Amino acid sequence: MDCKGMEKLLLRLPEELAEAERRALESHVRDCSACAAEWRLAGLARRIGSALPVLEPSPFFATRVLAGIREESRGAAPWQAVLALSRHMIPALAAVTLLFISIFAYTELSPPAVDLYQTYESMFSPAERTQLTVIADPGGITDESIMRALAEEDYQLSRPQLEPRRD
Repeated sequence: MDCKGMEKLLLRLPEELAEAERRALESHVRDCSACAAEWRLAGLARRIGSALPVLEPSPFFATRVLAGIREESRGAAPWQAVLALSRHMIPALAAVTLLFISIFAYTELSPPAVDLYQTYESMFSPAERTQLTVIADPGGITDESIMRALAEEDYQLSRPQLEPRRD
């Protein structure tokens, strides 16, 4: 057997190995110094563990552990309630925060509403001409009223201007 096949056998306890596996491992360990060192190292922990005396717990060990568990469980009730609430509140608060951020981003990044009257003024009124300010209800401005105003302006501009008579 090669070293790769031995790696799996070296990790197991000698009692877990079948007779054929144990013989193949012993044969390989005699020929391969690297695997022999690893086998000795793995056996060291087993030898130390078997040399230590078995410790017996005190007769009151179980009673003290149970009393500690009861005492801790009485004091942990408020913290358990906080943890249970936090499991539901944190995702809910995160969702609300994302909603507010989305609304804020939408309102700040959306283009401004177009005012038809201001657009008309900027497109059709030359800057050098004196402007007349007309106060009108923007709700009364329709496509038809704009077309009528444009037609009247064209008519005014195309009509010859009579010069005043000088007497």
